[in-house]
Amino acid sequence: MSCKVIRQPGFTLVEAVITISIGTLLVMGIVTFMIETGRLQSFISEQSDAIETADEATGVMTKALRESTDGADGSYAVVTAETNTLVFFSDVDADANAEQVTYTLSGTTITQTIIEPTAAPAEYLPANGITKTIATGIVNGTYTGNAIFSYYDLNNAILAEPIALSEVKLVKIHLDVNVDPNRVPDTHTIETYAQLRNLNDNL
Repeated sequence: MSCKVIRQPGFTLVEAVITISIGTLLVMGIVTFMIETGRLQSFISEQSDAIETADEATGVMTKALRESTDGADGSYAVVTAETNTLVFFSDVDADANAEQVTYTLSGTTITQTIIEPTAAPAEYLPANGITKTIATGIVNGTYTGNAIFSYYDLNNAILAEPIALSEVKLVKIHLDVNVDPNRVPDTHTIETYAQLRNLNDNL
C-alpha cells in the first residue's frame, strides 16, 4: 500500500524567514529615506532663514556705514578697521547724536553693539553698550577664510593692513552663509559695498 504525501499550500519556514527579512529591509530603507529627507528639508529651511537674516544684516551695516560721521566726543569717524571687526560712529537711531557702532564676527555669529554718548562732555562708555546678534551661520572665520570687511581708499584701491583709518572711504562687506558646511547646498555668498559718504573728499 503506497502512501502519498500531500503538500499543504503556504510558505515553508525558510521562505517565511526570507520574506520577513526582505520586508524588514524595505521598511528600514523607507524609514531611513524619510528621516534623511526630513533632515534635508530642515537644513534647507535653516539655510534659507540664515541667508535672509544675513541679507538683512548686510543692509543694516551698509546703511550705518553710509551715514558714518565723527563721534560726539570729537573722535574720527572710523575707530577700528579689521577683517572681521569694524568700529565707527554713525547716527543709527536718527537722534542727532552719533552712536559708536561695532560689528564683529564671533564664531559663526555677527553681533552689533551700539553705545550712546553720554551728556556733555560726551563719552562712549562700554558699560552702556547694547549688543544683539544680527546674523548667524556666517562661516568666513571658520570655513572659507574670507574677510568680512575689506577697505578701499578714495581711488577705490584696496588698503593693506594695518589699515590707515583716515584713508578708508569705501567698505566691502562679504558674508559667506552656511549653517552646516558638511551638507549641501553649498555656501551662499552675500557681497555689497558701502561708501562712507561723509568722508568722501570728492563728493
